[in-house]
Amino acid sequence: MDEIVIAGHSLGAMHVVSLVAQVLAREPKFGTRIPIRLLTLGSTTAKFALHPAGTRLRAAARKVHAAPAVGWAEFQARDDIVSFYKVNPVTLGHAGNADGRRRPFVRQITIRGLLTPKTYARFRFDVMRLHCQFFLANDRKAPYDFYAFICAPVTFDEMVRQIDGPMAIFAPDGALIPLAYRQATAVGGAADTSAATAAAKPAAPSTARVKAGGTRQNPKRRQNPKSRRRTRP
Repeated sequence: MDEIVIAGHSLGAMHVVSLVAQVLAREPKFGTRIPIRLLTLGSTTAKFALHPAGTRLRAAARKVHAAPAVGWAEFQARDDIVSFYKVNPVTLGHAGNADGRRRPFVRQITIRGLLTPKTYARFRFDVMRLHCQFFLANDRKAPYDFYAFICAPVTFDEMVRQIDGPMAIFAPDGALIPLAYRQATAVGGAADTSAATAAAKPAAPSTARVKAGGTRQNPKRRQNPKSRRRTRP
């Protein structure tokens, strides 16, 4: 077995974190033999953990966070008003932007980007339907795809660290993109997407000219001596 991915959506995110915390309490080496990865989607854990009586939930999140053998990624969506956008499920503070060096690795997506304009217009006021899109099939290719994270023939870690998600893993014809290119575009890898794209593009030839004094001058902006205004005597 390559790895085990445990996914939880909405209230289920709270349950899977509590479950893994209980297993770690009984078996501290959980995840060292077979990689264990936790995927939480559209989590509503904060509405319970922020309550004064949510001590057990806060402790469970800290325990999973402290387990180095258990990977944890959380996906949140700005247009999902049911969940808590940009809230760190452990600290309950601001999650910040995607940073692969942090645990858990919090990624932000948009539900609108997973659907065609027609489908989104149909469900835009159905908040629970949009909330459930986290575990439903996409209408179009997007950086987030639940079934790609669960079923793709690459590791969970590689998939979630790709800024473009499965679009950086699979070519348009469905073939796997070479590993070297995938590593260059992963968060925390050799470079991020923007840097890798810039490195892959050849430098555009410069149209500037260097004068004798070393100052660059664009030839298009040179003035025609005949067109210069004459000063009145």
